[in-house]
Amino acid sequence: MKILILNIDHPQRSVYAGAMAALLRQKIPNIELTGFITTGNEFLATTGVFSAVHFFATEAFFERTRELSSEESHAELLAATAPIRDVQWDVVVNMSANLLGPILINFLQAKQIKGISLDQELAEIQYSDMASFHLHQSNTPNSSPLHFSFLYRSMLKRYEDVSLRSVWRLDLLNELTDFVDQLKRSSGRRSIVLIDAGICDSGMKGALSFLLDLYSYLEEAQLCLPILLVDDQEENHPLIRGLREVLDGDLHVLRTEKRAKLSVVGVADLLITDSLHLKGIADVSAVPTILLTSELDLSDFSVLPGSMQFVAPKLAKSLVAAMSSAVTAILNKEPLQLDPELGDGAYVTEVYDHLPYIVPLGESGPEFARWWLGVRFFAAQQGVNLPDIPISRTLYKRAIQAERDKGSVEERGILKVALDLAQSKIKLAGTLPPSQVTSKVEIFLSQEERRLSSDSFRA
Repeated sequence: MKILILNIDHPQRSVYAGAMAALLRQKIPNIELTGFITTGNEFLATTGVFSAVHFFATEAFFERTRELSSEESHAELLAATAPIRDVQWDVVVNMSANLLGPILINFLQAKQIKGISLDQELAEIQYSDMASFHLHQSNTPNSSPLHFSFLYRSMLKRYEDVSLRSVWRLDLLNELTDFVDQLKRSSGRRSIVLIDAGICDSGMKGALSFLLDLYSYLEEAQLCLPILLVDDQEENHPLIRGLREVLDGDLHVLRTEKRAKLSVVGVADLLITDSLHLKGIADVSAVPTILLTSELDLSDFSVLPGSMQFVAPKLAKSLVAAMSSAVTAILNKEPLQLDPELGDGAYVTEVYDHLPYIVPLGESGPEFARWWLGVRFFAAQQGVNLPDIPISRTLYKRAIQAERDKGSVEERGILKVALDLAQSKIKLAGTLPPSQVTSKVEIFLSQEERRLSSDSFRA
């Protein structure tokens, strides 16, 4: 069987094509699996998961091309698809959440298409399974209750947890594993924490001093073996200079080329980064992450249970001890507990019945309450009763009332999206008669109002 996985989305999303390939490879060992993936993920070619991989510079293409229908863009796409155009594919899986993916599919020969495609006249977008909602979610961030990786799995109807690291063949990774094992033996520490030095360039206030203190704290407390992940061009990175001034012992630095940086994540027991791309690599490599962001991202958190998203416009030194406690809990696979020092910006990933979501460790805002209402509604339509999470009773009640106040089905927002997701319909709009949508929503909202008296809600 010949299968083509097409993912020419953002690099941090297209890397999940590797995880889907690993899942298929495990289920169908003799499959002929080819990838057509956004550049920046070249390390996937060395994993052995794909029989062949071709890369496409999606962002550069869009920078050069304003009209997808122009002769220039048509010629460029013809050239780009040459290696895959004359193959008779049994299945093409389009995981791209842009219009370029379905246009490329039109150049291909496929018996079956999963995902987003175009009709023969190139006039109408067609969808299979949950692909339409992936497109909707990508274009309207935080409006979908589902993580995009869950939608990928839904397209393939496979929900097993498969680590890309469990099936890849990567000489570089093996060499690094030997190197890291030697470090562990010499230091007497069991766990490796990779700290991405690129956080210093993120624009988050206080990042440099925060990382200096965090690395020093982890090193001196011997909670783990912290290693700085640095681009090989950065011989004199300010974080390295600062640590050499304050540390008496050895400073552990792993310098790699920017692209090789992605493959070395697999040696870690925990990654601390602000990069969605590195976070994606950690996800498909089964490495938990602490993702530092200045804004809450409800559509691109780490999907590994126990991973953490920490939202703060400024990284204060006072957070170091609390963050170190979080590191210890993640490494020991212990539940993350509410820590007042972390404030209101800490969220931890949980997975229930294959559905990933995040749970606040402190107070959460109205945006999260609205999103959580959508997550619960989707799960309820599938017959899944999600565990309660700590959330403000006041904010959740306002989210319920806001849905009640909407005057039409089209205004239902996240609940309409969640209902469409649950029903796995073909079109984005008009999948159910308005009366049925209203009825299902009202029943659910009434049930949630009754739950407001539960002890799981904060005042």
